[in-house]
Amino acid sequence: MHITGLDEPIGTTASHPFWSEDRSDWTAAGDLKVGETLRTLDGAVLAHQIEQAVETGRAKDYMDAARQLALTRARVTQIVNLLLLSSTIQDTILTEPDRVRHLSERRLRPVIEELDWQRQEILFRQLLTS
Repeated sequence: MHITGLDEPIGTTASHPFWSEDRSDWTAAGDLKVGETLRTLDGAVLAHQIEQAVETGRAKDYMDAARQLALTRARVTQIVNLLLLSSTIQDTILTEPDRVRHLSERRLRPVIEELDWQRQEILFRQLLTS
């Protein structure tokens, strides 16, 4: 799969689900169309893609991923840190865009810094109602 901004395609199975903004639904990678918009919250999907690129060697490290994406290393670190959120929070971010539209990566930082996932979810719920 080719992602705008990456030098190399990302590896994924044909059945790996991505949230399609165009369809407002999870869509298997093999069913995505060229130019289809995937949902991100300031990089939620990109975080997984960067991590996979580093793990598979398509990017040597986060600095190399930053170069490929024309981002600073600090920004790539901020994006990848979204992976520290509980799976429940990540799922909410990706599947309920209207509910989280008002949130930014910056507003999520205190949640990311909390290591306990149960506490993260309490903080996240508080953000959703603010």
